Amino acid sequence: MTDTVSRAVEIAQIVNVLLDGSFVRYADVNAAHMEQDLEGAKFQLKRGVRDSWFVTSDDDTEVLLCVRFDFGLRIMHKSAAAAEQGEEQGEGEEFGRIEASFVGHYLLTGEKPEPDTVKQFSHTVGMLNVWPYWREHAHSLARQMGWKNVIVPLFKLRFKNDEP
Repeated sequence: MTDTVSRAVEIAQIVNVLLDGSFVRYADVNAAHMEQDLEGAKFQLKRGVRDSWFVTSDDDTEVLLCVRFDFGLRIMHKSAAAAEQGEEQGEGEEFGRIEASFVGHYLLTGEKPEPDTVKQFSHTVGMLNVWPYWREHAHSLARQMGWKNVIVPLFKLRFKNDEP
């Protein structure tokens, strides 16, 4: 673990993770009523840290670091007609997408950290904390939409000196 990540791990303790917003979209709303088995579908993931800010308690005894995370899942699936004809469509066509934002609240354990430390914390510790909430949310929404076999993979933290 790098020194920067080590410092980032020590700056705060998680207090809460809140869903900030969510969006689900069918590419073809006419087929939305049909339960879809998406075995063989390709999943494109996005993740990022949108912003962060500090909130101080009224009596100045506690400082929260708040970090907003954005996630997305785009489902690419070959049409049934193309699959039957054996057509190559690359990754296929967009079947649907799920997007969500979460805010993580972290109680600072010392002084306010430098912006670089907050950035490192958000992209490592923060992402590790919030990723399970995103996975469950995406899976739950997918099931409610009638989409089978939609599972967001585990989050893997990589460091610069890690081999691929």
